[in-house]
Amino acid sequence: MLNRIIRQWAYIPHNSKYCLISDPLFYFITHTLILFLPLYMKKVGVTDFEIGFITSITVLFEFVFHLFAVPFVNKYGRRRSYFISEIIAWVIPIFLWSIAYDVTFFVVAAIFQGATRIGYVAWFCIISEDEDERQITLVYALTYIIIYSCNIIMPLIGSLVEDYGLVKVFRVLYSAGSIILLLVILWRNNKLKETPTGYIKMRESSDFSLVHSLLVFFNVLYSYRHQYLYVKIISIYAITNFIVALNIYQVLYLNDHIGYTENEASVAFGIASLTNVILYVGMYKPFALIKDTKMLFISVTICLIGSLLFLFIKKEHYFDFYATITIITFGGFLLDTYRDAALNSIASNSDKGNLYSVCHTFSLLFSIPAGVMAGYIFEINRTAPFIVIIVLFVVTLLICYSIMTNQVRVGAVLNQ
Repeated sequence: MLNRIIRQWAYIPHNSKYCLISDPLFYFITHTLILFLPLYMKKVGVTDFEIGFITSITVLFEFVFHLFAVPFVNKYGRRRSYFISEIIAWVIPIFLWSIAYDVTFFVVAAIFQGATRIGYVAWFCIISEDEDERQITLVYALTYIIIYSCNIIMPLIGSLVEDYGLVKVFRVLYSAGSIILLLVILWRNNKLKETPTGYIKMRESSDFSLVHSLLVFFNVLYSYRHQYLYVKIISIYAITNFIVALNIYQVLYLNDHIGYTENEASVAFGIASLTNVILYVGMYKPFALIKDTKMLFISVTICLIGSLLFLFIKKEHYFDFYATITIITFGGFLLDTYRDAALNSIASNSDKGNLYSVCHTFSLLFSIPAGVMAGYIFEINRTAPFIVIIVLFVVTLLICYSIMTNQVRVGAVLNQ
C-alpha cells in the first residue's frame, strides 16, 4: 500500500490532499485526546450517570444540527460550512474542557459539539464530490490510518499523567489543543477550494430558506423508502453508532472495575493502534479484492470477537489485555472504513451529501438515549453495557449477512 500511496499522491484531489496534510494535528486533538475524556470528567467531579447524560446531550444536538446540515452546506457552500462548523464544534468545546470544574461546562460543550454534524457533511462533500471514486477510497483509507496513527503516542501521554496527574496534564493539552486547532482550521480553510457541485448548490439554494431546503431533504428521504439495501445499511449505521455511545464507559471500566492505570491503558491503546496500522497497510491489497459488503461482515465479526473477549479481561493479564484492545480497535478501524465505502458506493454524485445526511440522521435519532441508558445500567452493573454491545453486534452481523446473501441472489439472476 505504501508504494501505491507514493505513486498516487500526485493524483489525489486538491481538497483531499490538504485535508490529509493537516489531519495528523487535527485528529490528534479531536480524536486521541478525547479517548480519556470520560476519565477526565470523572476526576473533575462528574458522576457516572452524568457522563452518560452528557453523551446523550451531545447526540441530541448532533441530531438537531444534522437536520439542518444539508440545507446549510448547500446554502453557504462546502468550504465555508466546514470552516464555521469546525470552530464551533471543536475549538470552543475543547477550550471549555480545559477550564471545566463541574458538569455544567461539559453540558455546554456538548451543545456546541452538535455542530460536528455540519462539518461531517461538508467534509464528505469536499473530498468526494466531482472526484474519481478510486481516489476517494484511498483517501478514506489514509484518513483512518492517520486517525489511528495519532494514538501511537498515547503511552507518552500516559507517562505524563502518571508523573503529573490526569487533570493537570489534560488541562494543559486541551488548552493548547484549542489554540493549535484554531490555527490548523484557519490554514486548511485557506487551502481548500469550493467544489463545482458546491457552487451549483449555492446558486440553487441562494433564494431558498432553510425551511424550504429541509422540505427538499425530507423529499429525498421519502424517495428512498423502498430501497431495502439502503435501509439495511442505514440500520448498520444506526446500531453501530448506538454502540459507540454505549462504549463511552470502556476506559472507566478498565480503570475503575478492572484496575488498570491510565498509563497501562494508554500503552494498550498505543500498541493496538500501531499494530492495526501495520496490519491494515499490509493487508490493504487483499482487502481491496473483497467486496465492501463482505468486508463489512468481516469487520463486524472482528468487533464481536473483541467485545466477547473484553468481558474476560483481568488485572495483570497484560497479553490478553493488549490483544483484546488490538482486536477491538482493528474491528472498529475496518468497520469505519467499509461502512463509509458501502454507503458511498450506492450514492450518485449529486446526492452524496443528501444520502450521507439521511443515513446519519437516522443513526443519531436512534442513538440519543444510548448515553443515558449506558449511564443508568453502568451504575447498576459495570459489565451490563458491554453485554448489550455484544447483542447489538450479533444483530448487525445478521443484517450484514442478509445484505451479502441478497447480492449473491441478484448476481445469480443476472448471470442466468
